Amino acid sequence: MDPKRQRLAAGILVALGVIVWIWNLTARPVRSKPSPSSSARSPIQSGQPQAPPSVPRQSRYAEWGESPFLMERRKAPAAATTTTGPTGPVLNGLLWDPKVPSAIVNSRLVTVGDHLGPWQVIEIQKDRVILSDGATTKTLVVE
Repeated sequence: MDPKRQRLAAGILVALGVIVWIWNLTARPVRSKPSPSSSARSPIQSGQPQAPPSVPRQSRYAEWGESPFLMERRKAPAAATTTTGPTGPVLNGLLWDPKVPSAIVNSRLVTVGDHLGPWQVIEIQKDRVILSDGATTKTLVVE
């Protein structure tokens, strides 16, 4: 490589380095450790500007009520847990997975051990759900 090209390449690299360095300086505020005397005072007393309160990000799924990809299980409100069909719990569907079987009972996703009012999910099979209230057992099949 001839010397002119080497100087040109070095100049471009130096210019890019300076641009990145300046961008990093302006993108992130420099934080210094507070002195022991200033830590006892509040930001208002010390005359330092306060950080704005954190604002939760607006979800793109706001009109749905929640993100459809959220895997966190939420507990249903107490009123929904006691709601049953006209003759008790109704099985709406099954989601079969040998490791973690789940079912939809009264429009609520349940797994083994969950409670539906007085009923507890004892077992979920490929074609049925078995519930118990302590004294009796009930088998639900998809209607």
